[in-house]
Amino acid sequence: MLWQVARGIGRFEARSLFSTWLHVVIANSARQTYRALKRRAQEQAHDVLPVDRPDPRTTSVIAGSRLDFLDALERLESRRPELVAALVLRDVCQLDYREIATQLGVPEGTVKSRIHQARADVRDFLLQQA
Repeated sequence: MLWQVARGIGRFEARSLFSTWLHVVIANSARQTYRALKRRAQEQAHDVLPVDRPDPRTTSVIAGSRLDFLDALERLESRRPELVAALVLRDVCQLDYREIATQLGVPEGTVKSRIHQARADVRDFLLQQA
């Protein structure tokens, strides 16, 4: 992750706080790592899982992240990509609405609406998986 921050520092335009930009880089890096791990797991999948193996739906492979939540984000990104950044910045990076609005270049009301819609979509997906 540190490498990605170093590579991307030239793209920081100072239109928002550095910490906001850093949160976005870290969130994107975490999603890339998740996708790589998921792809690797699918390539190495076996027909029968050992009984003593932990449940991958609830086991964290990225600190603080559940796989089912990351699956929900991936699904949301494919269906409504404009909603993902607002949700990640609020619920994962814990930025306030004003910082998110500045980062995304949209009004604060739009940020709140996007977060509401994203949470509803993610909640529906997670309930279907339960």
